[in-house]
Amino acid sequence: MNLELLRYPFHDDELWALTFMKKGTIFVCVNSDLALCKQLKANAFAGLLLMPEPLLREQISLFGLGDGAADEDSVLTLMALFAMPFKAVVLRLYECGVVSRQQAERLLDVASAEVSQRILLTGKAKRWQLDGKGTVSFETLLEKAECSFSHEYVTDSREKEDRAYISELKKKYGMM
Repeated sequence: MNLELLRYPFHDDELWALTFMKKGTIFVCVNSDLALCKQLKANAFAGLLLMPEPLLREQISLFGLGDGAADEDSVLTLMALFAMPFKAVVLRLYECGVVSRQQAERLLDVASAEVSQRILLTGKAKRWQLDGKGTVSFETLLEKAECSFSHEYVTDSREKEDRAYISELKKKYGMM
């Protein structure tokens, strides 16, 4: 079954994450408008769904990441494969017993600037990066919207509303 992780600002403090299924694809949507601590809990929820332990272990074996998968580049590879943030991947590795507590703590101490630098150097997980406001890069939003429209994942009325909202955003940020 296909899985898609979406991040979108819902402007609702009580809505942390949601899932839905459309045409054989499971969508997990995390509210990017929440405080970071709440987003991390929502990401943990997504991790349970998006990174089940058997699949995680299979990918570690397939990509030759070793038993520990305890370096930054291994985490970046898993970020790219599972469309999850760095810290959520590290927490999932710890939960599944792939890394020790000490390894997880070391990885969790890696500064976000260092993670960003490694992403730029390696190109791994680049398309899943958040901008400084905690939202998916605008380019990705447009790609996801167009994909949803072309696959008819949304109703005609929703597509019309979404296109209008995207148009407003483009005007607001001088992209028209």
